[in-house]
Amino acid sequence: MVALISHNQPRYALGLFAALAAGAAVTPMNPALTTDELTKQLLASKAVAVMSSEQASTHAGVAADAVGITDRFALGEADGFRPFSELLTERGDPPRPAVDPRSSLAVLPFSSGTTGLSKGVMLTHRNVVASIEQNRTGWPVTDDDVLAAILPFFHVAGFTCVLNAALRAGATAVTLARYQLEAHLQMLQNHRVTRAYLVPPMVLDLATASVVDDYDLSSVRFALCGAAPLDVDLARRAEARLGFLIRQGYGMTEASSITNMVPDAEFATIPAGAIGRLAPSTEARLVDPETGADVAAGEPGELWIRGPQVMAGYLVPHREGGEAPRAFVVTSGPIDAEMLMAWVAERVAPYKKVRSVEFVDTIPKSPNGKILRRLLAAQPT
Repeated sequence: MVALISHNQPRYALGLFAALAAGAAVTPMNPALTTDELTKQLLASKAVAVMSSEQASTHAGVAADAVGITDRFALGEADGFRPFSELLTERGDPPRPAVDPRSSLAVLPFSSGTTGLSKGVMLTHRNVVASIEQNRTGWPVTDDDVLAAILPFFHVAGFTCVLNAALRAGATAVTLARYQLEAHLQMLQNHRVTRAYLVPPMVLDLATASVVDDYDLSSVRFALCGAAPLDVDLARRAEARLGFLIRQGYGMTEASSITNMVPDAEFATIPAGAIGRLAPSTEARLVDPETGADVAAGEPGELWIRGPQVMAGYLVPHREGGEAPRAFVVTSGPIDAEMLMAWVAERVAPYKKVRSVEFVDTIPKSPNGKILRRLLAAQPT
């Protein structure tokens, strides 16, 4: 496992695919993480080497020291790191590792932690390749395209929908290390970008900032927005000003990127507020999470996804079966956790036995009475 800690830059791709070609897996890490956060991901991923940008090398070095990683490479030059230029002078035949695409881990991104604790997401080579091909069916990038590589490569959307999509097609990807409105506008204009990749705050800038009128954005043919829901009125305001349509996709780290997309050919017919169609070879259900039964049309539910892009699983699973029951208990008086677990064990099948008990003051619930499991998941074990 190789940790890759960097902003978007051309050397990111070289370091990433060099590691994969050598048979290693890569855990991409946000260079804005604190030293403690970097250390936790290095430990969780069991990384044995670190590749870092020059800018992130100080924090990366401290984190590497904390976990005892001595193999360190800089995407440039940095004290305590082997410079990237030295790697380019190596001679000899490249390794030909025995990799099973279905089971061999390719990348280990960590989830954003929106609904629970951040978790390592195990994506195989097959998962990643499937997602790249799914993207290509609806968003057919060609070698004539110029992609704005602003979405971070350490995030699954930037990794699959931008970096890998561009490389797969032989397209041009123009990297921007950090989003800033005028730098973004200069990129779109000066490089004649044909495909823009956005998040809602960037759309807000494009819809409202006066400086936008100073730039020629006529080269942009398609704009995709993700990472969070995009307000429909905001999308329409931006479209009216910019002269190109903005459509959304939907996905998650656990699905290698997308599960739903608005294809290029349907930008004009699928409305701005929709997440589009299911990706090829993908199945979905909307269910009541309490019963597992499909909900009626128009009713809220939990989205279940199945497809070749869906992860192999989460990292550091429970030693018995991956997951284990954990009880959160509100008591009216003193009670022993071991006695409680024994009482439950006498009344359920072995796999349902409670393995740990957490005493809490209240069980968090939504206004309609549903238990907020993501808040319970954030409780320390």
